[in-house]
Amino acid sequence: SSATIKGTIRSLRSEVRENLKERLVEVAQSTATAFGAKASVTIYPGYPATTNSREQVQVVAAVAQDLVGKDKVLLNAEPSMGAEDFSFMLEKVPGCYVWLGSGSKHMLHHPKYDFDDNILPCGVQFFANLVLRRLQRQE
Repeated sequence: SSATIKGTIRSLRSEVRENLKERLVEVAQSTATAFGAKASVTIYPGYPATTNSREQVQVVAAVAQDLVGKDKVLLNAEPSMGAEDFSFMLEKVPGCYVWLGSGSKHMLHHPKYDFDDNILPCGVQFFANLVLRRLQRQE
């Protein structure tokens, strides 16, 4: 007989994720041993946490606040355990991952999420303003 367990390991800090991987192997092996069995654990690399640079957040927040008003820009949102490939970029280059809200009742990737096309002009203007702000800082 055999059993297969699959899942993901997620954390907000890489050192916690590494500890979780070690503990998962230890617990699997010791549990198997306690029942006279063997355990084999395969852990595939996953996504690192998406961690924004404080400096980049300040720039992005200023651009967003200028565009839509301070009251419509949420800073210090609750951390998300979602996996995001942009996190690999943020490991190499300081940056800021942005959620452009559209007031949907459901989160992105939810089967009932309905993207509001009316938010597109605001999103385009935001990114154009962000690029202009960056170009002005380089002059």
